[in-house]
Amino acid sequence: CIFSAIIYSNDVCKEMVVQGPLEMPRNDALGQPETCLLRIVRTVKEAVRQQSDVMVRVAFLRIVVLFLDASETAIRAFLQSPSNLPIIVELATKAGSDPHTQGLAAFTVGLCLEYSGDMAPGEM
Repeated sequence: CIFSAIIYSNDVCKEMVVQGPLEMPRNDALGQPETCLLRIVRTVKEAVRQQSDVMVRVAFLRIVVLFLDASETAIRAFLQSPSNLPIIVELATKAGSDPHTQGLAAFTVGLCLEYSGDMAPGEM
């Protein structure tokens, strides 16, 4: 995937994608504009809800892992939405789930734990 090659080991690019909005907000838009990371996590949620092909879920989870790997900014952005972590934990612990999906979800939880160590409890 070209997108994963762009963000792999490129902290500047990763930061831009994590913090930059996907679309310019309209004047009547409320709240924060959606970032690429949050859109990808939302897509993982939809793929799980619609019981999409395992490879689709694995591909999107791999991109989430690339974003979160060694990036406290990405971890903070990921943890800011209260629904992100529960869906990933559910994927990791769901009985009878695909082992690749479970493994990547567990790895994602581990990244959150590893790189959120300096965060205050209210930030998690």
